Formats: sequence, C-alpha cells, structure tokens
Amino acid sequence: MKIKVSEISEDGLSLTIRKDKNHLEKLLGKEGEDDFICNSSLLANMRVEKFRAGTVIISGKVKVSLLLRCVRCLDIFEKSLNINLNYTFLPFFTKGGSAKEVELTGEDLEFAFYHGDEINLLNIILEEIILAVPYKILCQEECLGLCAVCGVNLNFNECRCRDDRCDPRLALLKNFRSKN
Repeated sequence: MKIKVSEISEDGLSLTIRKDKNHLEKLLGKEGEDDFICNSSLLANMRVEKFRAGTVIISGKVKVSLLLRCVRCLDIFEKSLNINLNYTFLPFFTKGGSAKEVELTGEDLEFAFYHGDEINLLNIILEEIILAVPYKILCQEECLGLCAVCGVNLNFNECRCRDDRCDPRLALLKNFRSKN
C-alpha cells in the first residue's frame, strides 16, 4: 500500500491495513521460505502525519503470527508478533543535482528517505516483520535440542545413548590428571 505525501492532510491519516496470510507469503517471497511461514493474516493500525518541509512521521502497531522452526530441536512452533513502528521520513534531495555517495553521520541514521511523492507502507511493514524474527530461533530458551547420536528430541524423551565415545586424538587426555 502506497501513500502519496501530497495527499496527507493537516489532520494526518489513520489507516488500517489487513492482508491475508496467502497474500503476505507472496509478498515475502523467498525471504521467509526457510525461516518462517505466516500463520495468520496481518493487521496493522498506522498513523501518518506530515509536517513542514515534507517530513512524514509514521507510527503504529503490526500484529501477525508466524510459524518458526527451532534451530535446536527442529520443532515448528507459533510466535505472535506485536511490532511497534516509528519512522521519520524526509524527502530525498541530492546536493548539486547529482546523486553521489555521502558518508552518513549517526544523526542521519535516525531518518529514512522517500523518493518522489510516495511512501510504500507495506515495504516498511514487511521489513519490520523480517527484523522481528530472532537470529537464533528457539522454541524455548531452555530447549535441549536433539541427541547427536540417535536424534531423539531431548525436550520430550530421555536418550538411552551412552556418551562415552571420545575423539581418538584426545584419548590420551582422558586419563590425564593435574598434580597441582
């Protein structure tokens, strides 16, 4: 969903965006294939306000549910995301009429820039969903994972494997004791 900056009134805009999970999967494309699957439709309540010099502030909440795969036990579990959005957009201007590389300062990183007269809200929402997925996906913080020998899920079953195997290169250290 794109909004035209020139059409934002002084009172701003209040928007509700709903996308079903099939539409959301198409939008995410290959990005979510391995890491997550959308489990519910997306609901976003957004407030868009325009200020002088073309500054646009977008704030709101996004709700969606994802199916994630635990990296330790490989179980699939559901995680509900409630994401708060706060963006400040400035119009993109080039100095001297030509686009060239410019080193950004820390202050520059607090803003996003829009080109022309449009801001794509859906791209912002999708980016926030992807960023909300944890780097290390765990079904629970105490997940025990899988047995390296038999593959049983240690969260639900006890493993009957004996772990007395040793790397032959380290076998000499098994009997080594410090005399201190």
